[in-house]
Amino acid sequence: MSGDRDGARSGVLGKSAGLTATQAGTWIFALAWVSIVPRVLGPAAFGRFVFAFSVLSIAVVVGGFGLESFILRAVARRDPESHVAGALRFGAAGLGVVLAGAAIAIAGRAPLLTAGLAAGLFLQGTGNLLFAILQGHERPLPRGVVDVASKGIFLAGSVLAARTSIGLGGIGVAYAAGYAAYAFGAVALVRARGWFPRGPVTTGTTRFLLRTAGPLGGHLIAQSIYYRTDSAMLEPIKGPALTGVYGAAYRIFDTLSFVTTIYAAVISPRQMRLARHEPEAAARLLRRSLLAMAGLGAAGALGIALLADPVISILFGPAYAGAIPLLRILGIALGLSIAATPLAWELLARDAQGLLATITGIAAVLNVASNLYAIPRHGATGAAVTTVLTEVVIVMLQAGAVRARRAG
Repeated sequence: MSGDRDGARSGVLGKSAGLTATQAGTWIFALAWVSIVPRVLGPAAFGRFVFAFSVLSIAVVVGGFGLESFILRAVARRDPESHVAGALRFGAAGLGVVLAGAAIAIAGRAPLLTAGLAAGLFLQGTGNLLFAILQGHERPLPRGVVDVASKGIFLAGSVLAARTSIGLGGIGVAYAAGYAAYAFGAVALVRARGWFPRGPVTTGTTRFLLRTAGPLGGHLIAQSIYYRTDSAMLEPIKGPALTGVYGAAYRIFDTLSFVTTIYAAVISPRQMRLARHEPEAAARLLRRSLLAMAGLGAAGALGIALLADPVISILFGPAYAGAIPLLRILGIALGLSIAATPLAWELLARDAQGLLATITGIAAVLNVASNLYAIPRHGATGAAVTTVLTEVVIVMLQAGAVRARRAG
């Protein structure tokens, strides 16, 4: 038994190290992007990019309806292949419909940028559904490798567009090109392993998907709202320039969230399988995960507090100096978000997606209401403080739910 545990631990560490290496590659591209593109565009034009990306990111989650997490769990548990096939088809269709509607609604501000981002996000979302199959089989590394390549294409195209007269529209086209490669890579890898799901999508399968994936979708939609609604509100209320400054701080916050991505890709499939078949091992994994993620979250928040000034100054330049205090505030939210990651996956592993959706729904309502109050009065600072308060509520509610669930 000890040898099995040691082997499992080394497998997790190896996959985590490999995925961290690929994330380092995406980090390099992301840092290069933020050090060039926003500086060339200026806060106002960058603010228009942030607004369009925020609105369309919410549309991605609405259209995907939690089916990426559903596919990951279904594959990890070896559920019927028809469930995976149905989720893949419904997810791709939902992404197409919702993204098209959102793009039409906001296209007047920057038509080519919006169209390119919408196409790229559709391809990215579809690729994510396929890569969830690999992650369910505990093969997370290919997704990281392909993502590095797609971000490289996006970086090259964005720099070319920003430094020429092509401008924002070219950045949208570059995003579509990068994630076309991502989606193609996902299809090729899943087919090469013989894991592409087949089977008829019956009425029973449809009902099952709606009943089971519905709460997952509700959870992810609410989560997307409280992560993106502040940027979407800032632009019409305070203008694109302040949105661009806030977007600079939020871009760092987003980039550093890779820790939660690694947890979801490497550890969550094992957490889901153990919760069903080996409850004691699942409890040990949860305890270790909470300690590790709390340590990483504290380190992240402290690092941002110490380094916010040089990071913003070096990457974005003096025009974005207002992002420095905003990043320090968002660093607290990042630490809380990292620390709470195992709690959310524990609820999913125990089929408590309805409870998780309720918690994130409460958080989303609180976040929107607080932003409606804080942004007109305190601008970007109010948005950043609201993000911290939302994360505090989420940690408290998820911790209480996990304790109650385990006691029950």
